[in-house]
Amino acid sequence: MTHHQLKYLLWSVVVGATLSLTACMKWDYGRTEDFSATERGLFIVNEGMFQYGNATLSYYDPETKTVENEVFHRANAFKLGDVAQYPGMKAFFNLK
Repeated sequence: MTHHQLKYLLWSVVVGATLSLTACMKWDYGRTEDFSATERGLFIVNEGMFQYGNATLSYYDPETKTVENEVFHRANAFKLGDVAQYPGMKAFFNLK
């Protein structure tokens, strides 16, 4: 076996072992819950602080004039992340 073939075999084993250990992980995030959303509602992205993992998504219902916080976490059972933003982001959601 040449040096090149041995190097290729070693990297193949390392990559194969890494993929086999991470590909079968079961993610159990917890319990999800529903939130009420109407057709005329508005989603609000709360950016959060850098490196604090406290970005959130809120939902405003203009008919009832109420705000529901943490709707991403409630719907997906995991946090939105560190900083929920994208340069120049303008997002409009249509719930129809």
